[in-house]
This record gives sequence, C-alpha cells and structure tokens, in this order.
Amino acid sequence: MAEPDRETGSHPSIEAFFSAISRHAAAVIVVLLPAARVRLPDGRARARAFVQETRRMDLALGQVQSKLGGLAPASRRSWDSIWADVRRELYTLCRLEHRMARDMADVSREDDPDWRELIREAESQVPTNRRPRSPRQRLDRVLWRPS
Repeated sequence: MAEPDRETGSHPSIEAFFSAISRHAAAVIVVLLPAARVRLPDGRARARAFVQETRRMDLALGQVQSKLGGLAPASRRSWDSIWADVRRELYTLCRLEHRMARDMADVSREDDPDWRELIREAESQVPTNRRPRSPRQRLDRVLWRPS
C-alpha cells in the first residue's frame, strides 16, 4: 500500500484506482448495458448481475477507505483480507464485462457505434467517486447519454 501524501493525508494511487474503477463501471452501465438488455437473450439478467456486482465492488472499496480511516470493523480486518475482497470483486466484474462485450460482438450490426469509443467518452463524463449507497442498481437512471 502506498504511503499517504504528507500534506493532505490522502492516498493518491488508491484514489486514482477507485476513480478509474468507478468511472469505467458507470460508463459500461450507461453505454453497454442498455444495448445488451435488448439484444442478448438473457440481457436483462446479465445487466442486473453486472450492476449488482458493481455494488459489491463499491462495498469492497468502501472497506479499503474504512481501513485507511481507522473505522471499525474494517480496522480489525487485515489488509490482505480486504485486498483479497477487492481482487475477487474486480475479477468478477471484469469477467462479466468481457463476456457481455464478446456476446455483443456476436450480435453486432453494421450500424452499431464503436462501443469502446463510447465507453471511453462516457468515462470522461461520469462521476469520479464511488457511491456505495447510490441508485446504481436502478438501470433506468441514466448518468450519461451519447451526443
């Protein structure tokens, strides 16, 4: 784990990690999930599973923040245990996304947008912070729409 910044007490590398995960997951939710829900036979269930996994990822990242802040019960857990949870949730989230992207490629159409480019664009516009109690579970809440 990186040492905190001496002046601010923050952990820049951890905060950048949190921000990157949060932005990417939010971008996938608003760009890829709506299309997957419609095009894939089990799209609604897969979209729901992805959103639920982002919630679990947010909770795992919350444990890191709690441990950094010395809050109980995270302060009683070992760093190895906390980072193992983060690794497990991140692996699961990536696996769900990759399978969905692969299956979306299988049902692609000529008029499809470049999904990767739309996700990159959305990442620059969605919120940077994790929101473990936010309504990310509601797929009808759109944080971003392509222009």
